[in-house]
Amino acid sequence: MKTITLGGSVRFKDEFMYYSKKFSLQGNLVLMPNVWSHIKDGHPIKEMLQLVQYGRIVMSDEYFCINRDYYIGNSTMHEIEFADMIGVKVRYALNRRKK
Repeated sequence: MKTITLGGSVRFKDEFMYYSKKFSLQGNLVLMPNVWSHIKDGHPIKEMLQLVQYGRIVMSDEYFCINRDYYIGNSTMHEIEFADMIGVKVRYALNRRKK
């Protein structure tokens, strides 16, 4: 069993749910955001939620980046850099939206 933290834009909620189910059914512990509304940079709640996400990454064996259409925003890029800095494996979904 691995502990996997899911990261990426909260606008990709459907992908978060898909990968959470997929990795859970493989016997992994899955950690992910639980607030799905977009909060602007600099807002105290966003900063608190970002710290919580860093805590998830610290507890993880792997950080899985959900990057639909190859999109990675600033917050997600910082999470990737943080995971890399502390030695947590980083993987990417690399999926494209079906049109």
